[in-house]
Amino acid sequence: MRLDFFILLMVLVMVGCSGGSATRNESSAGTTDDSDELAAYETEFRPSDYDADLDEYFNKKSAVDSVTETPSDSQAVEQEVEPEAIQGYRVQLFSSTDFEEANAKKAEAQSLFPEEKFYVVYDAPVYKIRGGNFRTRFEADKLSKRLGERGYRNAWIVPDKIEKLPPTGTGGQK
Repeated sequence: MRLDFFILLMVLVMVGCSGGSATRNESSAGTTDDSDELAAYETEFRPSDYDADLDEYFNKKSAVDSVTETPSDSQAVEQEVEPEAIQGYRVQLFSSTDFEEANAKKAEAQSLFPEEKFYVVYDAPVYKIRGGNFRTRFEADKLSKRLGERGYRNAWIVPDKIEKLPPTGTGGQK
């Protein structure tokens, strides 16, 4: 009885395995063309062809900004002009995955340092609070030290795109 059961089991296993190889041969025959096409596409694909020109991206002006109209007295037209973005430094003082907590820290930092501008930067899945628009690392270091004195001991300087601000000063006057 056991021998009959064992032989029957072996026959079933062999039949089952032989049917799978036929199916595998049929399916693999259809994929060779697909894999050849994919291999050819991958060798010809250049991701850099899809990169946006960064200078164009950061300096683009909307069509509304390029049109200069003189509004009449009865019409008050206010255009929001985005500042030019350049490479610079900011000081990161906080990061969290909670949006509400990040906004609260931004408001707290803004109240402590009203002369500085703070930003919430989303870098999935983290919200980062960064402050300042500094052209040099030395300028950013001053804010970093001031933040450390006010309780933000883990603040550090990060390279970032910043708003190009007009130069400060009296324009050469003494």
